[in-house]
Amino acid sequence: MNQEEKINQIVNQLETLSLESVRLTKELKALQATKKDRIPTRRTNPIQVIFTNNNPYSIGDEVEITNNYRRQKGIIGVVTHASKKQVKFTSASGQEYSRAFKNVTLAPPRFTF
Repeated sequence: MNQEEKINQIVNQLETLSLESVRLTKELKALQATKKDRIPTRRTNPIQVIFTNNNPYSIGDEVEITNNYRRQKGIIGVVTHASKKQVKFTSASGQEYSRAFKNVTLAPPRFTF
């Protein structure tokens, strides 16, 4: 096979590929047109999303602030509300605080005599 025959063979292959790409493009456009014509149907079983609560604290737990935001590190209080991301608690003085649960820890036990 000489060089001219190789060139002709490559040109023929490219023409064949070009024709095939045109055919595939037309087929794809036809499929997209039929997809637009379809009427959407309602789902019989709606998707149920399950949320997990990663908050380890519950109402009544004593917690201590571990970050120094507003210089409030070390304040201890009783949890009054625990959501998915935050903990709200009240200190002994009646002041209410709200922190992300990663910024509080269970308070060490107090000894009373």
